[in-house]
Amino acid sequence: MTILSGDIARLRLRTLMWAERLSLRPRAVRVQAMRRKWGSCSTSGTITLATDLAACDRGVQDIVIVHELLHLRIRNHGRRFRALMTVHVPHWRDADESRHVADVAPEEIEQLAVVLDSPEAIAEPVAEAPAEAEAAVETETAEPEVEPEA
Repeated sequence: MTILSGDIARLRLRTLMWAERLSLRPRAVRVQAMRRKWGSCSTSGTITLATDLAACDRGVQDIVIVHELLHLRIRNHGRRFRALMTVHVPHWRDADESRHVADVAPEEIEQLAVVLDSPEAIAEPVAEAPAEAEAAVETETAEPEVEPEA
């Protein structure tokens, strides 16, 4: 499967749509070749997504996008983080955690690595989260969660 620049633009727009929905403002959204993970969130607020994520279905895209965006608010994977993931992408726990990629050659991915930085278009809407789940998360304290070391 070939990943086109339009696919990458749609992935970026989907990220910006989710950022607006979550009331978050990433400093930048980058799409580039990544061999070991689907995305990352830097301490400076840059969201980076794997180019080949554009070839995945929207459900997988949403899980990765929401996961990385939530790290702008919560830097760990604690209880609050998991609760927010469940509110916004309820199917996230069912997703296969391995990094399956479309049949795209690595050199093709390298050629398509881009940084997109114009927030002009609007992505299609996503179904709203259940109101009771949203309310449950809003009642949590804003204190950062500290997880015990394993």
